[in-house]
Amino acid sequence: IQTLHHESKYQHARDQMLKAAQIAKKVGDRDGELFYLSNLGMWELMRGHIKEVEQDLPKLKEISDLLGGEGAGKLGFDQLYHISLAAKGDFDQALDYSQTRLEGTRKFGDYQRLESALEITILVSIIKDDPGMGMSALEEYNQLAENGTASAAESHSLSSILFSRKGDSRQARHHFQLAAEHKAAPRQGNIDRMYIEWAESELMLAEYKPVEAWDSFERLHAVTIGYEFLWHANVLLTEWAFNFLTRGNPGQQAEAQILIDEASRKFREMGADAYVDFIEEKLALIT
Repeated sequence: IQTLHHESKYQHARDQMLKAAQIAKKVGDRDGELFYLSNLGMWELMRGHIKEVEQDLPKLKEISDLLGGEGAGKLGFDQLYHISLAAKGDFDQALDYSQTRLEGTRKFGDYQRLESALEITILVSIIKDDPGMGMSALEEYNQLAENGTASAAESHSLSSILFSRKGDSRQARHHFQLAAEHKAAPRQGNIDRMYIEWAESELMLAEYKPVEAWDSFERLHAVTIGYEFLWHANVLLTEWAFNFLTRGNPGQQAEAQILIDEASRKFREMGADAYVDFIEEKLALIT
């Protein structure tokens, strides 16, 4: 019943978004049409519908190319395309796209796209287990949060995760505690809650608490599925597996290999073939 409830809420919201896009098109507001369809696409990516979004991108690009200037629709499409690169696992392209867009977003004060570009850079640095790469982006992201143009909960959560990956458990715990203060009423709802819980799981590992960390990741994965963030859930499944493949006990390592196989299968079904290639390359380096 709960699953049907979530699905009906999603379907209702999706229908409303499509209706808004159709009305915008009918009255000749192509930028508005592109805005609603791009935002719907970003929502679909979170649900793991990468193949479907990829099929829609050429049509949306046609609308974008017809529009002049930098309206909300064009900006939304630009953000959708950028997120789709990371979702597919085209991490190098996503990072290059971030760099080309950061200068423009800073110049025009487009804080929404700036936040998105920085978040993608930080997230990719975590996935690639290169926390140093994400620290400069994190510094700018934290400034946005301090100015109220980005989520403080997500800012501190990402800080905590990166410090955990760097082995600085003291700073990781400090930022986790600051993030946890926002858990009851986070700015971005369940997105922020997911990052707070991810930060806690990583902190358990950094503090050498493997049993607690395993339980924490297991809860986090289940909760993220409940939020219907299926792409993020699979990212977390992958991170969970690699963490324990390299740092777990023999029983956890055996289970981790099963989780990696499951994550690869799910990414393939979503249409994230490049992510599967990344997993295979990473696996080859540690086994």
